[in-house]
Amino acid sequence: MPEDFTKLFFSQKNVNMGAPPINENYHKLITNSEVLDIANQVISAIQPMFIRLISEVQILRKELQELKPERKKTKTLVMPSVPFKDIESFLEFEKSLQEINEAFISLESELKLVAKAPNFVKNCWKKIITDELGERLCWKGTDTKRSVRNFSTTKAIRNATLSLGYTEDAFIKDTRTFFQFAKNRIKLRNDYKNKK
Repeated sequence: MPEDFTKLFFSQKNVNMGAPPINENYHKLITNSEVLDIANQVISAIQPMFIRLISEVQILRKELQELKPERKKTKTLVMPSVPFKDIESFLEFEKSLQEINEAFISLESELKLVAKAPNFVKNCWKKIITDELGERLCWKGTDTKRSVRNFSTTKAIRNATLSLGYTEDAFIKDTRTFFQFAKNRIKLRNDYKNKK
């Protein structure tokens, strides 16, 4: 069709730039029914998108309504207001989670509300510990680093992660990655500060 239009347009020898070229094929009136057909085609193309968007908004509203009472249930806030910087205070926090079951359940609920996808696991850990402390921990443990595998904090993050539809493998991979790259994040942050 663009080729036909180009031939039709440029085949005129005396083209007046202010008016379209004169040709019996060029002047075709669009009838009201053709306009309605075009409008209906546009509407039928857009309508499924609007229906999907409306459905997604309704689902989000429903999820938000479900989260509101859950937030009210969480009476005692367990999550630290500032991430732990040293191992001693973190281990005290761990001990309290192990001794008080309500604290563990509360932490799990808080994590669901605080952390955001797509980096849910990373965001959970960042709410609880700093990168400096993360540098001294790892998934399996080494001679110089403690293992987080059996910590109650890890179990709470795991439970929250699985309840949001993530897989066990994704949780383990994201946790390993968080601790593995803690040193890099510190270096990047320091490099950024030094550039200023």
